[in-house]
Amino acid sequence: MLGAMIGLFKLIRLMFGLIDPASNALSNAPLEWKYLATNILAFMWCVSFGLYIGEYIMIGYSIIGHMALITMCFLTFFLMRHSRRNFDANQEESGR
Repeated sequence: MLGAMIGLFKLIRLMFGLIDPASNALSNAPLEWKYLATNILAFMWCVSFGLYIGEYIMIGYSIIGHMALITMCFLTFFLMRHSRRNFDANQEESGR
């Protein structure tokens, strides 16, 4: 029983390591490649789970939903980065 719990704990740590953006394989990739790779992975996971479950009709909705969420995450990141660069409060105070 203890061996199974230790194995489950190690599996969970491995899974969190795969999705950790600071330590996974995409951590040093350019941002465009991260976006493309994330969309491709989301598409493949949607198709694999859709085929496994047998919901052929719902695969398209799942793919579109994942692409929309990932796109909005990256757009939010770009907007915040652009705002931080162009509208930094410290720069406005020093310019007055």
